[in-house]
Amino acid sequence: MADLAHAQQLMEAYRFFPLDSGKQKGDRFLEPWILLLTMGRAGVSKNSLKRLTKQIDRFFAAPEISQALEAAGEEKDQFLNEHLLDSAKRYLEITKADPGYNSSLFGLLKMKQEDSESKLSGDVHKHMLGVLLEMDQFSYRTPLLRSLHRAFMETMSDADAWYDGWRESLDETRREKLDQLLAAGV
Repeated sequence: MADLAHAQQLMEAYRFFPLDSGKQKGDRFLEPWILLLTMGRAGVSKNSLKRLTKQIDRFFAAPEISQALEAAGEEKDQFLNEHLLDSAKRYLEITKADPGYNSSLFGLLKMKQEDSESKLSGDVHKHMLGVLLEMDQFSYRTPLLRSLHRAFMETMSDADAWYDGWRESLDETRREKLDQLLAAGV
């Protein structure tokens, strides 16, 4: 029998941890998003996709996550999706506010807000969602892709235009795959 309150307690105890100052909390669920961006920027190859798959699988294999999902019972997929969506929104908000991300010329020049959002939108589509599309043998691909897409659509200005432009830039096979993945579980 599912005990969602207990599952939530377990997940939050693992997911959020105090930072040095103790006033703020870190979020372990940012790790998959950071891994996707880092590997996506480095370039996609069979070896890098295999390495990325192993790293993200290792993240989700943490006993604390397994215990929380087990406590969620039949609701575990929805429970995980809610945490992934929340972490994707946090990732986007933190990145938008990060002065290091929003600067150019080795941090000497601050980017305009529209340039910063354009950079983040490009990273999300090309380096993160694009990488997830290539990860055919990856069990967490669909929930990660759907969560990041939904978070992007809910938090970014001009989200529809960015998504539509990126989707149209894909070849027909990838576009069909994307449509299937986004429709999965709806």
